[in-house]
Amino acid sequence: MENSLERLFSNFNKNKIDFCILRKYQELPKKTIGDVDILINKEDFTEALKIVNKEDFVFYPYTEPHYFFFKHDIELGLITLDITKGKMLSKEKLRNFYIPKDGQDIRIKKGILQKLRTNLRRKLHYLFNGKLICFIGPDGSGKSTYARKVLHELESYPLKKELIYFGTRSNSKIIRVFDLIYKICKVYLNKFLGRITLTDRYIYLTFRKRPFLNNLIRILVPKPNKIYLLEAKPETIRKRKKELSVEEIKELYEHYSKINRVIKVNNEDKLDKNINGIVNEILLLYNKE
Repeated sequence: MENSLERLFSNFNKNKIDFCILRKYQELPKKTIGDVDILINKEDFTEALKIVNKEDFVFYPYTEPHYFFFKHDIELGLITLDITKGKMLSKEKLRNFYIPKDGQDIRIKKGILQKLRTNLRRKLHYLFNGKLICFIGPDGSGKSTYARKVLHELESYPLKKELIYFGTRSNSKIIRVFDLIYKICKVYLNKFLGRITLTDRYIYLTFRKRPFLNNLIRILVPKPNKIYLLEAKPETIRKRKKELSVEEIKELYEHYSKINRVIKVNNEDKLDKNINGIVNEILLLYNKE
């Protein structure tokens, strides 16, 4: 089965796109080392971008003269395309793509003023546009594993990101309240600054036996853009976490099922497949604006 880069290069060749991989191509397309730097002949640039979009790569704006695209692949992890357009240099074929002939290299740099301009435009573009991604489920369902794994897979994505644990280990009610307020404020700040916030747990079990207070706090806190409910058989969770009975686990799932727009993730499916889908959904959140 072809990975995302193999398909992209094959489609470039099929559509007669004049392109060249400028550097770090020794192990492509089976393995990436940093960004995939691609020079596209300016006459083919528009058609090439159509192919990139068709392959579900997500655009990261205001980096001209470079054009950045991202996609998560099960085999390769997070792929970063750094595409530039210009006059094609002499090249030769390597596997199913082209590289500079005789070790030529080309680097398109932008001046300090252009860097400042694109950086400012990018910050304004993402301002007030941070995303909140929540992973919920009973203890032992896998939410912590998924949250940490997604954070790791997004490590090279340019936007700042943070994982916030919404549980608490304190027995003091006052400490728990102030800790909750602090974490909610952090989420609001991240949304204001255009960052990605991942949470391990959220407020859905807070005051769950007091419906009025539970509904009130849901109104006051930032609304998640994606809520992933990790599903596993109660008997499986019981083996992992002895603190909860099967009946208690079922009761928690019943509570979670009442949350609007929750996305159920079967934790018994392959982890890599699930993570791949989640990461690409998060990237698409920023591409819809």
